[in-house]
Amino acid sequence: MKHLAPLLACALMLPAAASAAQPAEPGFSAPSRVDGARAGDRPCLSEREMQAVVTWLVPDAIDGLARKCRGRLTGRAFLPASGAALANRYREDAGAAADEGRRALRRIAGDTPLSLFGDDFTSALIVEGALDRIDPEDCGTADRMVALLSPLPLSSLGEITALLVASGLRNNRGKPAPVQLCKAMIQ
Repeated sequence: MKHLAPLLACALMLPAAASAAQPAEPGFSAPSRVDGARAGDRPCLSEREMQAVVTWLVPDAIDGLARKCRGRLTGRAFLPASGAALANRYREDAGAAADEGRRALRRIAGDTPLSLFGDDFTSALIVEGALDRIDPEDCGTADRMVALLSPLPLSSLGEITALLVASGLRNNRGKPAPVQLCKAMIQ
C-alpha cells in the first residue's frame, strides 16, 4: 500500500486536521502551545493528546472504511461482518479520552475556520480526508489489518498510532510536517 495501513489512517487524519487548522485569513490568532514546547514552536500535540485524538477518531475511521470498501469485500470479510460492532465497542471504550482528543484538536486549531465547525463535522472531515488517501484496491488488506488489530483495546491502538506518527514525522526527510508532536515525543 502507498500509505500507512488503513486502520491506522488516524495517523493520516491529523495532518488533514492540522492543514485545515492553519490560519487562512489575517485576524485569526495563533493556537496555544502545550506545556513544555519551546517559544516560537508551532502548536504541538503531546503523546497523550495524540493517543486521545486517535481514540476519538478510530470508531469513525472504521465505519468510514467499511463504507468505502462495501462492494469490494465479501459478506464473510471482517469489515462487513464485524466492523460496526468493533466501531461501537471502541466508541463505548473511548469515554473521557475522546473528550480529551476533541479538546486537543480544538487547541491546535485555535481561532481558525476549523474551530467554527462542531466536533461531529470535524471528525467526518478528517476521516474522509484520510480515507481519500486509501486506494479501493487495498480494501482486502485493510479488512485483514482491522481484523488483526481488533482484539487490541482502543488505548493500545492509540499508543501504537502515536508511535507510528512520531516515527513518521522524525523521518520526514526535511519536509515540513503538517502537525507537530511535542519535541520530547519525537526525540
